Amino acid sequence: SFYLLMFVEQINQITHALSEMGYEVRLIKSGSQKVKAIKTVCELTGWGLEEAKNFVNATPDAKFKVGSKDEAMYCRAELAKIGAQVEIA
Repeated sequence: SFYLLMFVEQINQITHALSEMGYEVRLIKSGSQKVKAIKTVCELTGWGLEEAKNFVNATPDAKFKVGSKDEAMYCRAELAKIGAQVEIA
């Protein structure tokens, strides 16, 4: 019974660690509407204008983390609306 409790605790720790990892949203291309891409990144992340601009200028290595798959899909959809190319990992 002790080993079963230890096993369950390990499973809980692994599950918690995986849930905290979240999803990575990677901006591959900002598209032709760079100003709109910066604005959208500001809205999605809560970052200031300068942070968002640096992020967009860092493509294709620009990435940020979100907590859930739904949030990642929402970010991808919003950026796709302005012609940006996004990858989720």
